[in-house]
Amino acid sequence: QDPKKKTDALLTFAKRCTENPETKKMLDEWNLKFNTELVKFRARLFPPETILGKGSTFSYKTENADWGGAFRNWKQWSVVNCTKWVVINAAKDSASTKEFV
Repeated sequence: QDPKKKTDALLTFAKRCTENPETKKMLDEWNLKFNTELVKFRARLFPPETILGKGSTFSYKTENADWGGAFRNWKQWSVVNCTKWVVINAAKDSASTKEFV
């Protein structure tokens, strides 16, 4: 998401939490509350990393950090057998994750 959409989504989430009586009660019991504004802080943007493959390199755009293009026609350095692994995903991505696995 672009920064404006992300900001709007976070503020909407906080507003819904404070307007929902059940959630508000739970937050009050824990002595917690959401700010009405996001915290502003100074940050910096690092240059994109160069992704190295066998005989090729790829650098993504800083606007979206999409690495997807790096793996089209990708040649690996070597292949290893991975016998133990785990996939962690958000609940909303469960169906696509199960399809992938």
